[in-house]
Amino acid sequence: MTTKSRKGAGLLTGLNILVTRPAPQNKALCTAIAAEGGIPLACPAVEIHLTPKDDIALKQLKAADLLIFTSVNAVKGYIHWTQTDNTLKSGVQIAAIGPQTQQALEKSGLYTTITPCSSYNSEALLRVPELAQKQVQEKRIVIIKGENGRTLLRDTLRTRGARVDYANTYRRNRPNIDTISVNWPHELTCLDMITATRR
Repeated sequence: MTTKSRKGAGLLTGLNILVTRPAPQNKALCTAIAAEGGIPLACPAVEIHLTPKDDIALKQLKAADLLIFTSVNAVKGYIHWTQTDNTLKSGVQIAAIGPQTQQALEKSGLYTTITPCSSYNSEALLRVPELAQKQVQEKRIVIIKGENGRTLLRDTLRTRGARVDYANTYRRNRPNIDTISVNWPHELTCLDMITATRR
């Protein structure tokens, strides 16, 4: 990080901060940086693309006892898949990995019954009582997620006796970034911070 004279009340006043989150999800972070006096520079390092419907995965979704959504993008992909038929098994439970995913589900008319209280990741979700071995044994679970990524959630639930499948509703691609064409401010001479985005 460079050292520069900083004036103003914001914690980030005068700092040039590269935001690598995919669009349009980078808007909230850019707004928060600007509110603290920082200068957000949006340059997404990942592009999100919804995947085509998977008929086998759709059948598994309809028969599942529990659906686990791992991100907001997973919700978007699920809604894309089920536009014409969103019938689910009666009594199906729905889990969200965190509050933003929960909000996205509720906006779509799906209400969660399982969400970790803190540390919104696979480890935290696996600690909730509803996913204990006695609760998930022999249950059909579908994890709605992006292609690739971690396998901890699936592997652990399988060791607890659950029958687990994936519904990969989106993929992450690396964009072709032409640094010359990026709309950098003319006065930019350096970057002070670079944000990281989860793959």
